[in-house]
Amino acid sequence: MGFFAARFFAYVQGAAFYQQIHREAVALLPPGAGKTWFDIGCGPGLVARLAAERGYRVMGFDSNADAVEIATRHSGTVDSPRFACVALESIAEDDGTADVVSAASLLRVVKDRPLALRQLLKTLAPKGVLLVVETGHALAWRKLTINHLTAARGRRSWILGLLVLSRMGAPPLDVKALCPEGYTVACHALGGGLVNAWILRRDTDDSMKNPFVNA
Repeated sequence: MGFFAARFFAYVQGAAFYQQIHREAVALLPPGAGKTWFDIGCGPGLVARLAAERGYRVMGFDSNADAVEIATRHSGTVDSPRFACVALESIAEDDGTADVVSAASLLRVVKDRPLALRQLLKTLAPKGVLLVVETGHALAWRKLTINHLTAARGRRSWILGLLVLSRMGAPPLDVKALCPEGYTVACHALGGGLVNAWILRRDTDDSMKNPFVNA
């Protein structure tokens, strides 16, 4: 993603329906209370900012310096997320792990999806949770309903049509099929199926002690 793509995605993130769907995805996790959150492939920083609003200490990572620059520019307060230009494969080694890791619209664009998912899972703390946000089954002309179009009304609503065109002919991403053994996977349909939010956590005997188990 170069300079112009980073600018475009910053514009896309200004769409009211786009912000609402990602706000709902972040709200699937409990309030942060100071826990750590890594937003990987953060782009212009929407999910990172939403997580910070929920009380997490957030670090956003992206391999594109222009996206990181835009995200940093929109984040100016003491409690705002920080951002860094880092490749996915380097995060666990250089920056450690987090209680929550998110990846929105990342797995669909990488060449090796199973490898990328394993690298995301490496950045989880022992009882951490991975939140993967990807487009869902309703993001196709033949499945788009009047309810979807109505919900998307408002600022930059035309972007919904553009997203549909960009996903034309591509089936929804099945994160569960990509996931290695040893993880519990739950899928939440948001925006009437426009987006799927996948929550992954390790299978452990003390899972009932996991503060995110009922998220």
